[in-house]
Amino acid sequence: MKSGKLDIKEKNVQTVLSWYRQNKIQINRRYQRKLAWSLEEKKLFINSIIENIPIPSIILAKRETDDNEWYEVIDGLQRLDALISFLTNEFAIDIDNTELFFNLETDSWLFSESKKKNLIQRTPIMDEDECLVFLEAVLPIVVINGADDRAVEEIFRRINSSGKRLSNQELRQSSSCNAFSDLVRKISCVIRGDQTFSDLLNLCDMKNISVSQKGLNYGIDRNRVFWRKHGIITEDNLRKSRDEELIAKCLIEVLAKVINPTTDEVDDAYIENSEINSIVCEKIREEKEKNFYLDCFNDLYNDIQNVFNSQKTTFSEWCYKEKKSSGKNDAFRMIITVLYELYLDGFMISDYELFCNAIKMIGDNNLARIKDEYISKGDWKQIKEAISTYFRQYMHNDGIGVEESEVIKSIKLRFGESSIETQMTEYKIGLSSFKNAKINNNVVSDIAKTLVAMSNTVSDKEGLIIVGVADTIDQANEWEKEYKESYMIFGSHYIVGIDAEAKKLNKSKDAYMQMIKDRIKNEPLDQELRDEILSKNMIVSIKDKELLVFRIDSKTDRKDDNKYNGIAFIRRGNSTERK
Repeated sequence: MKSGKLDIKEKNVQTVLSWYRQNKIQINRRYQRKLAWSLEEKKLFINSIIENIPIPSIILAKRETDDNEWYEVIDGLQRLDALISFLTNEFAIDIDNTELFFNLETDSWLFSESKKKNLIQRTPIMDEDECLVFLEAVLPIVVINGADDRAVEEIFRRINSSGKRLSNQELRQSSSCNAFSDLVRKISCVIRGDQTFSDLLNLCDMKNISVSQKGLNYGIDRNRVFWRKHGIITEDNLRKSRDEELIAKCLIEVLAKVINPTTDEVDDAYIENSEINSIVCEKIREEKEKNFYLDCFNDLYNDIQNVFNSQKTTFSEWCYKEKKSSGKNDAFRMIITVLYELYLDGFMISDYELFCNAIKMIGDNNLARIKDEYISKGDWKQIKEAISTYFRQYMHNDGIGVEESEVIKSIKLRFGESSIETQMTEYKIGLSSFKNAKINNNVVSDIAKTLVAMSNTVSDKEGLIIVGVADTIDQANEWEKEYKESYMIFGSHYIVGIDAEAKKLNKSKDAYMQMIKDRIKNEPLDQELRDEILSKNMIVSIKDKELLVFRIDSKTDRKDDNKYNGIAFIRRGNSTERK
């Protein structure tokens, strides 16, 4: 382990803003938690800088390649986010009993961004001199040079192992980097809707993958998060990572066969080379198929969403008469633990509505026995066995696992990714209007143009445009009303499929595909690119829904750009723009 050398210096606010502007402040999700500070905590930190009150050191690890350098945040994520949020006018600070916003004109880059409409100057504004003084305010920053990954993770663990403000689960997760903690984190990210392709993110992306809270409009709506929507975990407990604790207990029970894990047993699972940790990590490593346990849990999670959606209800509404009934999180954990074990054994839910009624029955008979107070391991095991036996009657097991193609695996993975991962993925609900049976040529042209842009974009991912997916719940409900068919929830997306549209167009599946290919042939594309699009165009099935998929390779060593009607396009975020 190479621990590196310490460079302890004071850097002013202007320097940190410059690093941010150049995307030199990076967050490693393997050990860093999400944005968790409240608006009041952010304001208090800014006030400390203004009032020259001492603040804790920000600790960074300097990373370098032949042509780039950046700083990985070890300690100080919440403070750095608060600083940048204030500078970019996300909140005001109280000065002489008046809430004032930072003056964007006092920094050239902030001013430039406001001119481009990327930032909006909010009022009333701080005095210019006060803003200039703030930019020169010094911050205690420790930069570690030359440390390897293991050293960085160990430094983070030691700093946070005695953190008084972290919850029990945050302490566990922040002090552990192994196969078990990684699986807990990844499953939790999928369910919250903040899964990312890479573990290393720019500081500016953290808002888009964090759960909103009072006064802070982050990328994930707290009321749409599965745990909150179904009344399983409160907003405060979600901030304390109780969702990850619930997932951890489920995995420990399934993989290590520890019945209803206690707090001490959960702690043990996070300690490197402890008995429970060794068992679960070995289980994860010995599985031949990469991501088997993650993929299986994703399938279970999506089916659970569709089970309750079949009755347009939630877990709490369906299983509890009293809104404030106790023990909901343990009761739900019991259900997913049972189902996860059954899924790993090859059982699947085939009829969502029927299974929802089955859950109603076990809720009346068994879940009422699970309360907030301690339930013995013996009682837990008895209830669990009864539920498992009952659920099997409403599930099927063909005995042979269905091998999924790499394309389907890639699509399912992207369904679970956060909103920042849209550069190489785009969704279309269909190719025609709801109101008439005609293909919208503008939609086809937009697909062709976007494929050109993806082919000109440097990325590790293949470009995908998936037809048959609604962007929002409102759009999915409108589709359901028009076509009189149900949609399916997968991750944070709503799958409607192409079957209903094909029927409305009086086309068979093959005729529908051929019609699209004929239209792509008429688009103003370079011949080589057109041939690639047509050769990779395909229809795939997920559950009982069929999707039309366009695939294109991203730019690698190719020097020349592909063009649409003589114009080169590129993807910037989720937008297709002229290059």
